[in-house]
Amino acid sequence: MIETFGKASFEQLIQATYQGDPLADAVIAEFAQAGSDACQALQTGLTDGLEQVKGDFPAVRAFLAAAETLPAWVDTERLEHGAQAYCSIGVLWLTLALGPGSLVHTYSAPMIADLLVQTGDLEHMATKRIIETGTWGMAIAIPQALQRGGLGYVHSLQVRLLHAQIRNSLLKRNWDVTKTGLPINQLEMVRTWLDFTYVPFTALARFGIDFTAAELGDLYHLWRYIGYLLGIDPNIYQSVVDQASAARLLDWVDSSMQPPNASSRRLTAAMIQAVSELVQPLINRSFNFSFALVTALTHHFHGRQLARQLGIKRSWISVLVPLVVLANRWQRRKLRRNQSAWQTQIQATANDFHERVVNANPTAYQAKKAVEQR
Repeated sequence: MIETFGKASFEQLIQATYQGDPLADAVIAEFAQAGSDACQALQTGLTDGLEQVKGDFPAVRAFLAAAETLPAWVDTERLEHGAQAYCSIGVLWLTLALGPGSLVHTYSAPMIADLLVQTGDLEHMATKRIIETGTWGMAIAIPQALQRGGLGYVHSLQVRLLHAQIRNSLLKRNWDVTKTGLPINQLEMVRTWLDFTYVPFTALARFGIDFTAAELGDLYHLWRYIGYLLGIDPNIYQSVVDQASAARLLDWVDSSMQPPNASSRRLTAAMIQAVSELVQPLINRSFNFSFALVTALTHHFHGRQLARQLGIKRSWISVLVPLVVLANRWQRRKLRRNQSAWQTQIQATANDFHERVVNANPTAYQAKKAVEQR
C-alpha cells in the first residue's frame, strides 16, 4: 500500500482508524450524565434549532452549533440540483441501489461485517434495518430537507448519534482498540459514504440509469454536505467531485481491507432475503420471482469475483438483465427529451419519498430515545 499511495497517505489511513466523532461522542456521554433532560434538549434542537434549547448542556449545544453552521463551500442551489438528480432514480431502483448495491459492498468489508453481526441487529432484523436505510435515503432527497429541522437534516443527525451510541456501547464491552481501531471509525464511515455514492452510482449506470457529468457533480456536492452532517472528516472526502476521484478514494480505503468473511456472507444472504420481500409488492410478482430478480441484480451489480466471495449465485433471471438495461436506458432518454415530463416525474418521486418518510415507523434511534424520555 505504501508503494501505491505513499507513506503520508498510509499514516493518514492508520490515523483514521483511531478517530471517532468527538462532537457526537460527547453528546452520548452527556446523555449518560444528564439523562432524559439532555435527550429532550437535543430533540428540541434538532427540530426547532439551537436557540430553542433550554438548560446547560454544553455537548448538545456544541453538536447543534456545528450542525447548524453551513460550511463555506456549500452551494444550496447545487444541493437542490443534487436532490433532484437523486429523485430521478425512483423508489424501486433506489431500493435496489441501497440494498444489493450499497449494503452488499458495506458487508464485503470484514471488520464492518463483524461489527454489525456483533450488534445483533442487521442479520435478525434485516428488513427493518433496510427500511430504515431506505427511509433515510429518501429523506435526504426531499427538496429543502437538509435545511435545519428538515427531515433529511434530522434523520442524518440521528444516524450520526446512533453510530456514536453503538461506538460507546462496544467500547464498554472491552473492545480491543489496538487490534482494529475504534468501532465505526472515520475510515469505516468514509467507506460507507462511498457505499452510498460511488458504489450505487456505478451500479445504477450498469442498469441504464445514468447521470450527466453535471448531475454527478451536484450529487457529490449533496453527499459531501451529508458527509459533514454525519460527522465524517471533510479532509478525507472533500476532493471527491466525480466518479473518478471517488474511485481513487475507494481504492485508498479498500487497500486496508481484507476479503469478505463468514459475517459478510451471512449479512448478504439476510439482505437479499429482506430486499426480495420489499421489492415483491413493487413489481407485483411472486416472492420466488422477486428473490431470483434481486439475486441476479446483486450479482450483476458487483461482478463475478465479489459475488463468488459473498456466496451470491447467478439466477435464471440473469439472462434477462440486458433487457432490463435497455428498457431503463430507453425510458430515461425518452424522459430527458421532454424536460416537462422529466421534472414532473422528479416531483412525483419527491412527493412519494416525503409520504413514505413521514409515514415510516420510528427508527432504532428514535424508538430508543422515546423510551429514554419517558
